[in-house]
Amino acid sequence: MVGKILQPATLKEMLRSQNEQVALDVGFQIGLGWMLRNNLNIGTIAEHGGATLYHRSQLSLLPEHKLGIIISVNSPPTGDLLMKVTNTALKLAVAVKTGKQIPIDDDDQPQQSTRMLTTEERQKAAGQYATVLGYARLTADGDELVTEIDGKTLDFVVRQDGYFSLRYKLFGLFPIQPKALADVGLSLRSIAGHDLVLAHYQGQTFVVGEKIKPVPIPNALRNRLGEYQIINLADGDGVVPRQCAIREKDGFLMLEYSLPEFEINNMTLPIAPLSDTEALILGLGRGMQETVRIVNQNGTEYVTYSGYLLQKK
Repeated sequence: MVGKILQPATLKEMLRSQNEQVALDVGFQIGLGWMLRNNLNIGTIAEHGGATLYHRSQLSLLPEHKLGIIISVNSPPTGDLLMKVTNTALKLAVAVKTGKQIPIDDDDQPQQSTRMLTTEERQKAAGQYATVLGYARLTADGDELVTEIDGKTLDFVVRQDGYFSLRYKLFGLFPIQPKALADVGLSLRSIAGHDLVLAHYQGQTFVVGEKIKPVPIPNALRNRLGEYQIINLADGDGVVPRQCAIREKDGFLMLEYSLPEFEINNMTLPIAPLSDTEALILGLGRGMQETVRIVNQNGTEYVTYSGYLLQKK
């Protein structure tokens, strides 16, 4: 006989959304250690996953039905595929347990028709952004609104549901829209004093970017522009940033690096100077709002960021 490990009240609290009063979390919900999302056909899903360069795993639970699934994949992270496998497996499990017919393919919606942006929409969206993919500058190009991220040219269109959508411009000229881009809707919204870019996907809403404005750059920091190398790596350190640099672009200081293992050729993070020796990574989300510092150790100057010690080449 297996006894109860957790009290019902404890379990209930773990699965209760803890951030409903956090305006900048928008529609994202999180319990105590569990990400929460809702599927209209099967109810609230509580899950937590993780990934390395070559492995991804996820534990997803349906508390209402007392069902769960663990998926472990020995391949590069493919979040969209993992989500579809999880949803399908949970729906099949609910169908077997309840005897009810559950639509399996309701997440595979047909691609929506799109149109070009109006002049007003282009003017509203144009500007500079700190995003989960790095720095982006949206500029008007004739009747198009275009940007470049990690060397790839993208433009914006409007879906029939009113959300913005991204298209990839092959060779910077020919617009195509893979389903992975078409499925994600984007919108602009001002929340708690922040002009945000929101992504809408499978009934969930996430903050993916924030509109930013340049901050005056002290000469003391401008004198630190250049290429840097990490000097505190240990034996066995795996995926680490490469081609690190601090540059000036479009009125911003930028922290740049590459992660070839993740096919990131040039991650560019805009940073706002706080003083002659400190700057803050702009934007909202994981890795943002961290501090970049200039430190002096034994007469040698270094840049510290995310636990790394960088020395100018």
